[in-house]
Amino acid sequence: MYEKKASTSVEISPLLSNRWSPRSFNPEKEVSMEQIKSLAEAARWSASCSNEQPWNVLFASKFIDKQSFDNVFDSLAVGNQKWCKNATCFAVIIAREYFLANESENNWAGFDCGAATTSMMLQAKELGLVTHPLAGFEPAKIKEYFEIPDRHTVYAILAIGYQDVPEKLEEPFQSREKADRQRKDIKSNFFLSSWGKEIR
Repeated sequence: MYEKKASTSVEISPLLSNRWSPRSFNPEKEVSMEQIKSLAEAARWSASCSNEQPWNVLFASKFIDKQSFDNVFDSLAVGNQKWCKNATCFAVIIAREYFLANESENNWAGFDCGAATTSMMLQAKELGLVTHPLAGFEPAKIKEYFEIPDRHTVYAILAIGYQDVPEKLEEPFQSREKADRQRKDIKSNFFLSSWGKEIR
């Protein structure tokens, strides 16, 4: 497996520092039903506002139901299709945008879905899988293909599978796969006690 451990400023859990988002997937290796259930269970136990659990995750496996997989693939931007074609499973992340008790707007639904997605990505790493979250897709196609109800927002798609070697990717994706991981300096986004005050 091609590893790209994060160069962190302080030590963090290896599950976090070793997780990254490859583009090279092995098209022959299936994500099993048990693994899909494990990812769903990880998301299920994520934190959410008022324990509302506003996430819906629609899994589409190439090996279990190729038509559903093809429908998700068709919604992807062409640039993403070029490298995503070898993933063997997608998870479509959908937020219910209202509270069940009174149907008022849930302004935290997207935040909660992000937390659930992170839980799935970390659980995938634990299972020996790799994931790559996608924003380049057409939500309207997803909603049409899968008859997603009103007041539900398609936030992201997660490509899931087993990693393959970077050399199988075409450019520019191969170079991106091999490039060092980059993040802003910690002082750019994290403050202590007041806005703009660096954590030292």
